[in-house]
Order: sequence, then structure tokens, then C-alpha cells
Amino acid sequence: MNMSGMLDRIQNFSKTVTSTLISLLALGGSGFVFKSIILPQAVVVEQIYMPSILEERGYKSEIVVQRVLDEIQSFKTVAKIDRVESAVFGSLASKPDVNVDATVGGVSLKSIEQMVGSVFGKRPKTISGEIINVPGVEKGVLQARLRIDNKVISTRSVPVGKDDLDTLIRQISFDLYREFEPFRAALAAARLGQTENAREALRSILISGDPDDRKYALWLRSTFGNQRQRELDLLESISIDPKFTLSLVSLSALDRDRKNFEASSNYADRAISSNPQSPMGYHEKGRTLRAERRMDEATKQFTQACSLPLEYAPCHNQLGEMMLQTADDNANNVESLRKAYYEFVKAMKIDARHAWSYSNAAYAAMRVGDLYDAQILIGRAQELDSKSPAHGIRYAGIMYRLGNKDQARSIVLAILPSIPNWEEAPPDGWGNRSLIREVLK
Repeated sequence: MNMSGMLDRIQNFSKTVTSTLISLLALGGSGFVFKSIILPQAVVVEQIYMPSILEERGYKSEIVVQRVLDEIQSFKTVAKIDRVESAVFGSLASKPDVNVDATVGGVSLKSIEQMVGSVFGKRPKTISGEIINVPGVEKGVLQARLRIDNKVISTRSVPVGKDDLDTLIRQISFDLYREFEPFRAALAAARLGQTENAREALRSILISGDPDDRKYALWLRSTFGNQRQRELDLLESISIDPKFTLSLVSLSALDRDRKNFEASSNYADRAISSNPQSPMGYHEKGRTLRAERRMDEATKQFTQACSLPLEYAPCHNQLGEMMLQTADDNANNVESLRKAYYEFVKAMKIDARHAWSYSNAAYAAMRVGDLYDAQILIGRAQELDSKSPAHGIRYAGIMYRLGNKDQARSIVLAILPSIPNWEEAPPDGWGNRSLIREVLK
């Protein structure tokens, strides 16, 4: 299947909602103007009742509803980011939101329904709910419930505490988004590291979705499953579509991690054959060749991936990493480091959330003595991927060279338990083993 065909299929994936919410509120007769967004299926948020204890804290119903809609918008923004590994979803994000003003002041829900019906030709779905304070053994519990036309779509509880309502609003907002956009909600949750939310959003698709829907849902679930579940999901997805590029390159990566290089290369070749205009197959083939230390062949594959019309950040990152390796053996290593830096910058411009390109650029900047830029870049890498030991080691290396040697040593000592075999097996990130030694000497 070519890229345009995949995009067309993805456009049909979410059949109920493509862009948005209309938010019209009738709250105790008080009126206000609310900015809203148009859905093919209009959704009217009627009311969310609040207990007096929360109203005393300033959380009026209209404020909570606005917060819910803000959270939904933030999930939508994350889902729309055209990340490299899911570039085929780009067309979903291409349609702009259309904002309208809706004035509600002492207007009955029936009147709102008539107005929406006259515009959209259909009865809107009505959202209602409440947040209550449930007395508990100690401080109590806040519980929220949302309904669509009397069907409960969300029941969430959190202990009363510092961030209780913020957490609760975030949870019910996700549930509301998931109800209309399960796949994109799952995509947002996965990118935010909320794997249980992502699994829940995918469940209905995996149970009752059509084959194409299930194919994409299986691929997405594979990105946060354990190795065995990942393989099963990917194999099932290519049993639905043997030319499914996303799963073919994922299987190539899985076999490369197992050092099954022949199988990895075969899956990459299948991905290239299934879609020669996609950079994904060439990139995976290059990574496998690089793992086999066939550097010249790997460079050709990465260069091919980077030359295609669809811009692809990982191939530039890989070319830059190979230049970092070259710099250690090259007498003119500053030139190699600068060339590597520019490849990482290209990757950042293509994908502003590609954490490794920031981390690698920070390392290259540190090596040429540009410690100010290095500090900014590694901070961005850690912001995007706070759990990676590699970014922490590079941050420590930069701090060490800035003269903060005790701080650098403390950072490295805190990281080392997560990479116990660092002296025998190089940790992730080119040059990180040398940085550990430098900081601990």
C-alpha cells in the first residue's frame, strides 16, 4: 500500500469525530460566551454539578467545564503531532478547527437542542455529570461521573489532596475524548506515557473494530507491550495486511534487538518493497546494517531514507551518530562533530519531539566546547524523555565540564544502578561510557 493509500485509510479510521466539540452550557440561568469547535456529531455539555466544598475553593461548574475542554484540546494537540513513527497519521491533523461563539443565557436545553439541530440536522449528544465529595476513612475521596444521554462513560475517583481536582479533571477529560476518538486518544495517551489509558482506549477497537481499524490498533498497542506481546500484536497486524509498513519495520527492530540480523533485514526489505517511497524501511535496513558494523552499507540506506520527499528525522539522527563515531578516529574530529551537529539539527526541525536528536546535538556541542548550547539542548532532551539514563549521563558530563564536578558525580552515581554492566557493555548514547569514567575519575 502506498503512502497516499495509507493516509486515505487513516482518514476513515475515526468515523465519529475528526475535529472537535461544541460546548454550550446552561448553568443555573447564568449566561456567558464560550469558544467552541464544530463536530460532525454535535456535543452539548449541559452541566457538571459541583459540591459546595469545591465551589468554595473557586471551582464553579463553568470553570470545571472549561478545564475539561482545555484538557481535551491538549490531548488532541499531542495526538496531532506528526511524529516520524506515525507519519501516516498526518492527514488526520490537517483539518483546521473551526471556532464559533455560542451565547447561553437562561436558555433551556431544549432550545439549545433545537438550535443545534437546525444547524447540523441532527440531535446533539448531551453530556452531563457531577463531582461529589465521598467521606472516607481519612480525608475522603472525590468522585466524578460523566454521562452521554444517560449512558455512563466515565467514573473516576481520587483521594482528597493537593492535586485532587486537577487529576480528576484530567481523567474525565480523557474519558470523554476517548468516547469519540478512541484511536487518537490512545495515541495521545501512549505518547504521554499513560499506557493504561491507551490500552483502555484501544480495547473497543481490538474487540469489535473492522480489520483496518484493528491493524492500526494492534500496531499502536505493540509500542508499549512487553516483547512477547509486542511480537504477537505485530504478527497479527501483518496477517491482516502483509504490506503494513509500520508493523514490518517494527518487526525488523524487534529482531535486531534479539540480534537476529537476517530476519531483521528481511522484514526491512519487505517494508521497502511494500512502500518504496516510505523512508521507514530504508532506515530500519540501515540500523540493522549498522548493528552488524557494515557502516558503508548502512550509510547508503540512511542517505536513501533522508533523500525521499517524506522528511524523516531518525535517518538524519543515525547519520549524525555515525559521524560521532567517526570523530573519535578522525584527526580532524571537530569537522566531523560539526557535521554531526548539523544532522541532528535537521532531525530537530523535522520532529521537534525527537529526544535523541537533542541529546546527540548536546553531546556534539559539548565536544567542541559550546557548553551553553549543550546545556540548553540536553535540558530539552530530558524534558522530552525524562526516564532515559543516557540523557542524564550527558547532562552530568556537561555539568562536569562547566565546573560543577560534585553535582555531576552525584548524578552519575544515581544513574549507575540502572545500567550495572556499563563497563562491559556500552550504555545507550555514543560516548557515554567515556563520560562516566571522566566524571568518576
